Order: sequence, then C-alpha cells, then structure tokens
Amino acid sequence: MRRSQGTTASPPQKLGNLYLSSCPGKKVRLNGPVNGRSGVCRDLMQDLRRIRELGVGCVVCCLDDEELQYLGAPWEEYSRTADELGLDVLRIPTPEGLAPIDPAYLDGYLDRLIQAYTLRGTPILVHCRGGVGRAGLVACCWALKLGLCGWIETQPSCPSRLAFTAPEDLSESPPLDESGGGVRRDTLQLVERVITLVRRRRSYKAVETFEQVKFLVDYVELLRKKSRTGAVTVGSVMDRDIRAQ
Repeated sequence: MRRSQGTTASPPQKLGNLYLSSCPGKKVRLNGPVNGRSGVCRDLMQDLRRIRELGVGCVVCCLDDEELQYLGAPWEEYSRTADELGLDVLRIPTPEGLAPIDPAYLDGYLDRLIQAYTLRGTPILVHCRGGVGRAGLVACCWALKLGLCGWIETQPSCPSRLAFTAPEDLSESPPLDESGGGVRRDTLQLVERVITLVRRRRSYKAVETFEQVKFLVDYVELLRKKSRTGAVTVGSVMDRDIRAQ
C-alpha cells in the first residue's frame, strides 16, 4: 500500500533494558579460596562507571547498609560515587534468600522505575550480592508488570512481538503443583514462564528459594486484582509499538 505524501511512520518506542549484576565493588574471600571459590576484589568506582557507560540511569540496590559494609562497598562511599557519576540509586533492602516485605510495596517502586526509565528507553540495573536471587526476583516482577511473558491466559506457544529471547519456543510444562494448593494453575504457569526467562538470560540459579517463588505467585495475584479494579498504572506493553533494546 502506497503512503500518502508527507506521511511518515513513527519509529517504534524503545523499551529500556534491565541488567543484573553482583554487587559493585564487591570484595570477598580476600584471604584465599573458600570451598573452591576464589576471592573477589572489585573497584566500586570502576564498576559504577562501567554501569553508567552502559547508559544505565538507575541502579536498584537490594542490600542494606550492613551487607554493603560486609561486601566492602559501604553505603557512604557507594552513594557518593553514584552521585559523582550521575547515577540514580533506588534501595530495596531485602534479606538474603527472602523477598521484599509485600508485593504492593515492590509494585509501587516498579511503577516509578518503569515510568521514569524503562518506558523512556533508559536501562536500569538491579543487583544484590550475587545478582541472581533477590535481583532475579525484582527482574521477574519487572517482566511480569510489563507483560513480557504474556499474561494469565497466554500459553507458552503464543508468538512474542518483542525482539528478545522469550520462552515461547518452550514446550508447555506442567505447573509446579498439580493440585494448585489454593493457587490457580494459570498463575503457576505464568510464574514458571517468567522464572524460565530470567534463568535463561542470567543464571539457572536465578530465584533461589521457596519464599521468592511464593512472592512471585502473590505478585501475579496482585496484578490480577489490580487489572480487575482498573488500578494498573502501567498498561500491557504488548499492546504498544515497542522495540526491545
């Protein structure tokens, strides 16, 4: 079909990426290997500068002051260095192996992150200690909120409109709990899809504990409830003309 003169197609909107990493400036096992694992001695300034050079606008830190201090990246130095580099920092302190205090609590932060950065094409980076458990959980919720793995009624065989490795090519697998245990089967299937996605993109260890999987189930139910009441502030990105970075 020929376009009329003077009419140009608007370029697709870019969706800012989400990166996962271990703690910037991490220093552990400096006295020698432990259980076959070698020491790590990173430089906080170099790590944060490299993150900034990737175009990241905001770093989401899942560690509290005590854990940052233990890892050799005290909050005072971390905050000062981020300010010098022009990096925003959002803190969501979460105990190791666990999840944020409440799905609605995290959802509020995701609203802000997605509106201020992701939908404007600006990448964000999420880290915990190793960048797989707590950070992986936040990445899963981010993907769920954006609809990157489809929604409740979406089957894994449905094609994706996004140019990234999604689980649409996987054969449908049974849910985690055939009986449901009070949890809807389609909720469990969606949680499985998003965990599969993050594990394929980051590490097979991503989302490490029962508590973190349970949080994802609760988060899907929160989004389901909000969609029924019209309280969802970020619409389905699958309906937008968006190109993943």
